[in-house]
Amino acid sequence: MNNTNKNSCERKVFSERDKLLLISLVNSYKHILENKKTDATNVEKKNGAWKEITDLYNANDVCPRTDKQLRKLWENLKQRTRKSDSEMRKSLIQTGGGPPVKSEDNPINERVRSVVPTISYVIENEWDSNSVIPSENSQLQSEPNASQAFIEVTDAQSNMGDIDQDNQW
Repeated sequence: MNNTNKNSCERKVFSERDKLLLISLVNSYKHILENKKTDATNVEKKNGAWKEITDLYNANDVCPRTDKQLRKLWENLKQRTRKSDSEMRKSLIQTGGGPPVKSEDNPINERVRSVVPTISYVIENEWDSNSVIPSENSQLQSEPNASQAFIEVTDAQSNMGDIDQDNQW
C-alpha cells in the first residue's frame, strides 16, 4: 500500500506552496548550488546539498520527491523566469500596433530572482535598441545633438575641399 501512495505522488504537479518551499531551501544552499565551478569536489558538494535539500523538503507535509525531481523543478523555475524576463524586454522594444503587454510577474519569479540575481543580467548600452533613454533633466545632456554633429561634419568636409584644390598637380 505504501508503494501505491509513492507512485501516485511521482506524477503529481508541484503546487505553488511546494515551489516556494523549494526556493527557500535552495536559498540557504545557493552559494554551493549556483557556483559555476564543475570540478570533482564542487560536483560532490552540489550532490550533497541536493540530498540535504531533498531530506528537508520531504520532512515537510508534502508529497515525497527525489533529488532528481527537485533539481529539475529548480532548473525549470530558473528557465521560466528567464523566459518571462526576456518576453518583458521584448515587449518594451516593440513598435506598437496592439494592446500593451501586461506585466504579470508572479511571486515565484520574484523569489527566483532574489536567489539568483544574475539570472536576467542585462548589459546596459546607450546605443542599443532596448537601452534606457535618459530624461531631459539628466547629466548626459552635455553631448551635442545630431544637428550640431551634422554641421560640424559638413564644415569639415568643405574645408577638405579647399585643401584638395591647393594640392593639385
